Amino acid sequence: LLSGDGFGVPYHTSTKIAAGDIRTVAVFGAGPIGLGSVMVQRFLGRTVYAVDVSPYRLELAARLGASQSISAVDADAVEQILAATGVDAAIEAAGRPETLKQCFRVVRPGGTVVLDGEQPAVPLSPSDDFIRRDVTAVGAWFYHFSEFGSELAMVRQGLRVEDLITHRFPLGEAEEAFRLFASGQTGKVILLAKR
Repeated sequence: LLSGDGFGVPYHTSTKIAAGDIRTVAVFGAGPIGLGSVMVQRFLGRTVYAVDVSPYRLELAARLGASQSISAVDADAVEQILAATGVDAAIEAAGRPETLKQCFRVVRPGGTVVLDGEQPAVPLSPSDDFIRRDVTAVGAWFYHFSEFGSELAMVRQGLRVEDLITHRFPLGEAEEAFRLFASGQTGKVILLAKR
């Protein structure tokens, strides 16, 4: 949990948007990385909007600290976030070109988009997406060993990273565990080997 996608990537992502004037963050994609980012950003005192297609994961995002969970199936997430005046930073954690484009639409002028989700080439306009809105975009890959002490410090200060774990399965039921995970019906899953 500490060094993987549950907390390692979200912590490293937080270092890309560490400025004190960032008060609002949208997280597109509520899989393990997105849910971890919801937890970290809320722990840092920020208002967090979580966007996903899975009702289960949106409910989990709310339990983990999202101020608002927005279904991309039932509503226009961009309109809802813009109605709340947009966000200072947006995190793309779904790995989908359409959610990356949405990140650029919801971030305020002068804001930052952080790319966590692996995806194919996405057409972006230097003028429309960056220059005319003074937007910065950065990538965040895994975490750095030098950050481990800071991650532990957050846990010791009360960040409950274990809340990302929603299911435990015996190793013999790994196929069912992966099926549930792939359908968006879990957070982090633990596979237990018998001793």
